[in-house]
Amino acid sequence: MTTKHLWVLVCLSTVICLVIVGAMVKAMIFPSPAPPPIPPTPSNLRVLFLYDPLTLIDMPPAQQAILTSPELRSYLDKHCLLESSCVASSCPLDEATKTPSYRFVPKSADVSHLTPVWQQTCQAAAGKPVPWMLVVNESGQTVIDQSWPATVSETLKLLKMFGGE
Repeated sequence: MTTKHLWVLVCLSTVICLVIVGAMVKAMIFPSPAPPPIPPTPSNLRVLFLYDPLTLIDMPPAQQAILTSPELRSYLDKHCLLESSCVASSCPLDEATKTPSYRFVPKSADVSHLTPVWQQTCQAAAGKPVPWMLVVNESGQTVIDQSWPATVSETLKLLKMFGGE
């Protein structure tokens, strides 16, 4: 003779459930699901593109286009911090002049004439293989530290993750 047992599943929360089979009760604990990742908050950026002019010819044309893309420069103009280009109280332009904080710098360039923040940014990228891209958000966190993407559109997609549309 076979005995059939009626079982009941009672969940007390998303983590704890009780299984009731006849007169027996067994508690089951389920791990909480991981919360969905929080997308980064769009931020004003400081972007360094480091490259070697002697090896540009070896770079694929789609990657070379990163240097001259009007679409990329337009994005950077709108999404980079505005900063003074004055160094050590010497300002060749009107002091009220602010420029977007992105730079395309040859790896062998003398950066001593740049502002201290750009000298530090270039130093952080020193020794990395070129072409290299270093992006810092307005909180001072490095959010991108990698080789250049293969195309302008991939570069824009990456920048938009941290700088917004």
